[in-house]
Amino acid sequence: IFLIIVSFVTPEDAILKKVMIKNPDALCLDGSPAAYYILRGSDPSTIILYFDGGGWCGASDLALTIEKCYQRSKGDLGSSKNFNDTMSFPEGILSNSINNSFRQATKIFLSYCDGAGHQGYRENPITYKDTKLYFRGHNIT
Repeated sequence: IFLIIVSFVTPEDAILKKVMIKNPDALCLDGSPAAYYILRGSDPSTIILYFDGGGWCGASDLALTIEKCYQRSKGDLGSSKNFNDTMSFPEGILSNSINNSFRQATKIFLSYCDGAGHQGYRENPITYKDTKLYFRGHNIT
């Protein structure tokens, strides 16, 4: 009787590290500094920019839109206060999987916290319920 031991080698997860954006105009809805995650790859000619989704905090009228943005500013889609120091991707386009054609690329994950699809810009915050709401997705990107 022969005993065959098979060892499955799984690809190492891609671990992206958080970088806080130092630009004072790149702010999440709640005014916290925005962040992105990066893993430098071995192929300097390939970069993947992955835009995190989150949906807009818009509504049918301005009053409801501001209320929705205010509510969003209290959570992870409107604040960087609870962002982890790293993000792990065991599979998919941001992974280091042997099945990923982009495994050697530099990977950048642009976190979503602006409420306007990474593109809003308003110079001055809106004050609502004694809270300042910043619309600076353009500056974050």
